[in-house]
Amino acid sequence: MNGVQGVVQLFKFLEEKNFFKTLTQISSVAGPIFSAISAILTVVFMFIEIESPEMALMKKEFANLNNRIDKWGVEFQIIKRKIDWSAVQINFADIENNIITLHKMLSTLPEVPIANRETQAALFINTYEINYKAAGDILHRAMLNIEQIYSVNLLRAAQLYMENDRNQVQEFMVGMMKLITQAVQIEAAYVGLKYNNEEASKFTQSLWEKKLAVLKDKLEQIDTDTKNKYNEQYQKDLDNLLATHYSQSNERFVTIAYDFFATKYNWREWFVLVYKELSGFKDHAVVTCQGTHRFRTHGRNIIVSSVDQSEGDAAMAHINRNKQIIGNYNSQWQGGEHSKHWVEYWGRALPLCSDADTRASVAWGSNV
Repeated sequence: MNGVQGVVQLFKFLEEKNFFKTLTQISSVAGPIFSAISAILTVVFMFIEIESPEMALMKKEFANLNNRIDKWGVEFQIIKRKIDWSAVQINFADIENNIITLHKMLSTLPEVPIANRETQAALFINTYEINYKAAGDILHRAMLNIEQIYSVNLLRAAQLYMENDRNQVQEFMVGMMKLITQAVQIEAAYVGLKYNNEEASKFTQSLWEKKLAVLKDKLEQIDTDTKNKYNEQYQKDLDNLLATHYSQSNERFVTIAYDFFATKYNWREWFVLVYKELSGFKDHAVVTCQGTHRFRTHGRNIIVSSVDQSEGDAAMAHINRNKQIIGNYNSQWQGGEHSKHWVEYWGRALPLCSDADTRASVAWGSNV
């Protein structure tokens, strides 16, 4: 029973699409899975006519466990279709189908009438030997691609075709972890039914423990890499938004742009300023550190800047300090390069990028 309970928490995280919590457990799940499958097979093949409370509870837990992992959301199916599978050169549809088919056979095994259990077990073994074709191992190698067997690493392909959308890449990786954990269950059941040998099960378990440890490191690496690509990617996104929504008013476009960035890069706080096409320091001036701007592009000017949410307290302290500086500043310029003077003043008052990532001044009446 302990094996089943040990896997339930992981599958709960998979069901919730919780990438980080799943990642913390994926490397250590092989042992509990093999223990769970072994315990279930032992109980199922006791051939006792009257179901014991232990078996009833075991079947219930096993059913709950597999109900969680069998739920494939519409979101994952949509995300999966973003990838050009011909470029990856892996027949993902066959791999996925082979794993899901065998996993469903395994899931229903405890419900088979006693008289048919040996026949059903033999059918499972036969289906595995004909159709499985090392699907779990192939999927694992495609995600790592250490041997450079495939033209594109599967996880790198997800980054590419999902345009470094960290949320989508994480959801794709959770989907891959679902398939991998199903594959581990299948292989544990096959070895248990085919050989009924503890040594064989221990050996297969040890192989998967090593594979999952390597996979965990790879998934962490991909997530960090996707996160770090935000600066390069959001500028591409900005150019695409400007070209796609050129007919929108500034008021509407600033909402579209802000919502897009705040959703796609949701670990950062965003600032977006949109105003009419201007030139010259008299009416506007901008200095950015990590931020960016586009002047006189598709009928508008735009400034975009962001800060990591992990810097939240420090960022708010700087915002409050900036308000105080601006509130205490009473000098006025008459004519000339008014906006330039403001930005230069802020540059002296807030000299570091950590003080203010973006300094901008736009003249009144610029359709901000």
